Amino acid sequence: MDVLTFIAEVIKAGAWPTAAITIALIFRRQLRDLLSRIRKGKVGPAEFEFEQEVQELSASATASQQPPQIGTPTVTLATSNPRVAILEAWLGLESVAQRLIYQEQVAVADIPRSAVSLSRAIKKSGLVPVEDIALFNDLRVRRSRATHDVDFTPSPESVIQYVQPASGLKERLERAANNR
Repeated sequence: MDVLTFIAEVIKAGAWPTAAITIALIFRRQLRDLLSRIRKGKVGPAEFEFEQEVQELSASATASQQPPQIGTPTVTLATSNPRVAILEAWLGLESVAQRLIYQEQVAVADIPRSAVSLSRAIKKSGLVPVEDIALFNDLRVRRSRATHDVDFTPSPESVIQYVQPASGLKERLERAANNR
């Protein structure tokens, strides 16, 4: 192979990577905006879908509804087993919600068994603000993902960002149940 053939082959081999880098540089702002809207993805142990939604969930909490501080056992659990930390927070919230509806209902047969039915019953009772019902439903969806997604591996920070609003909502539902 002579020098000219070698140069031609190098130029041919580098044409597509050069074009891709040039396009990325020209449209970097649009690509950054697009990447920020990606709802699902996984790089190593980070799972974008869950973490993005949990950050939105935390941001939607109003200033008057400050989440409670999370203790060391919960932080340890979030680090060692994030799925269990989320399920534990959900089960505590769900049990208080069931108690609230149980106090409201007369017939035990009317007590909702599924989380969706429980959410509807809470909404129908009018004992809880609409924002808290929306938060309950958001937490339910994320708990479901933690339960059923095989590749579920969120960061400990995103698990804590789930547990804090769940604990705050649990406290508000307990106050509503105790005021009955």
